[in-house]
Amino acid sequence: HIFTPAFFVETLANRMWQRNAMSTGPVDKNWSAELGLPNPWGDVGWPNITGTSFMNYVEGDDRRYLRSNITNIEQNYSWIRGTHNIQFGVSYQNDLEYLMPDAGIISGAAAFSNLPTALQNSAVSSTASPTATSLTGLAAASLYLGYADSYTVRQHRPLMRMTQNRYAFYVQDSYKVTPRLTLIPGFRWDITPALSEAHNLLSAFDLKSHTIMLPEPLDYYYGIGATSPKMVALYNKVGVNFSSAADLGRDKQFLPSNCYDIGPRMGFAYRVFSGHKQVVLRGGYGLYFSGIPLRTLLNG
Repeated sequence: HIFTPAFFVETLANRMWQRNAMSTGPVDKNWSAELGLPNPWGDVGWPNITGTSFMNYVEGDDRRYLRSNITNIEQNYSWIRGTHNIQFGVSYQNDLEYLMPDAGIISGAAAFSNLPTALQNSAVSSTASPTATSLTGLAAASLYLGYADSYTVRQHRPLMRMTQNRYAFYVQDSYKVTPRLTLIPGFRWDITPALSEAHNLLSAFDLKSHTIMLPEPLDYYYGIGATSPKMVALYNKVGVNFSSAADLGRDKQFLPSNCYDIGPRMGFAYRVFSGHKQVVLRGGYGLYFSGIPLRTLLNG
């Protein structure tokens, strides 16, 4: 809106929606259950079936999901006062992401070989560590009988709800010092609070205690299905320990905020020649800060 020839106000607002989903199989269904393969979490998708003597039947890509809702609001002002053209304004951005990071083999995996249908070589094997007799057994026969060497099931991270807010303020003055020389000083102040996740699924490594630091106690994550006591026990067995933020005397929001990203700007324009062959010499310096979009957390 133009209030006067010397004062102009501009308000900008926009919102972007973006959805990216990668699934496996011709349709999203529990193929493991239909094939009689283990899938205790009940996840949909195609399982990995390998070592069949024919070919490997595997999901073509890791499953992933991302839905972005990004809102931008800007308020800009322009004020002409004498030889000055002063521009200033504020902006706000809200980045809301519903994210499931890359998750592979979450519908289970079955690996076949000739061992289940082979004759045991009693001379060099035992019950705990069997060895097949040469030229016996067939992986295809093991497949048709449903005898796999191993079954693998992974538990994937639940859907994450990530939020990132950004604020900024700027001011700039185009100051006509002489008819030939214009100076353009200014600065921009960017404020980026720490990103957050609605279910506290983010983690960090605490150097002092040498533990994986979680915002909440482990019982909380058991309750929402993010992990299980058995999985934690396996990590504990190999020396990996977990602590809550409260155990370490830390705040749940342990990620840092960037509140003082101040970028100075300085430019100039100098008209060297006038007339039909004008030459204008321009130059400038600026320090810029740019936040990484949350949607880049999704690979692929």
